[in-house]
Amino acid sequence: MGKIFWGLLFLFLDIRLQGVLITPDFVGYILIYFGVRELRQLETGKAVCLLCLAGLAVSGISWLTVWSASQELYMAVDLLSLGVQLWTTYELVVMVEELERQREAILGSDCLCRRWKVMAVGLVSSLLLSRLHEWLAVAALVVGVAAAIVYVTAFYRSKQLFKQAEGV
Repeated sequence: MGKIFWGLLFLFLDIRLQGVLITPDFVGYILIYFGVRELRQLETGKAVCLLCLAGLAVSGISWLTVWSASQELYMAVDLLSLGVQLWTTYELVVMVEELERQREAILGSDCLCRRWKVMAVGLVSSLLLSRLHEWLAVAALVVGVAAAIVYVTAFYRSKQLFKQAEGV
């Protein structure tokens, strides 16, 4: 679950150094993919792995459209990227629920699910706000970052509970 956590950080945090993105989404999808593969026995793992492959493709297209002059294309890819990101993170919630049933342990899936809903509203709001008006872009950034932090901290808690349940 550690790789999945680090993958989520790459997926949600856009850290730039002199304008260069040093936390690309595709690295997040790769880490999540390999983290889920470590939990081979999970039925939902297959769906998450497929979504990670889709996320890799979309993040590659997204990176290419940054250089495109077409705002419409950039917006369409942004929406697609957000859709894959939300679907992937939702399937991670389902995966934690499956782990709870399988291990007969409480891993915080109920909290993670509630936080996912908050994150989904926050990220969609963030995307919409940033497109409405330039001055709303700052508010959108704050909403998006807060929404991601809410979900990632809940996943971190689930990761810690998983480690305790495994006796690691």
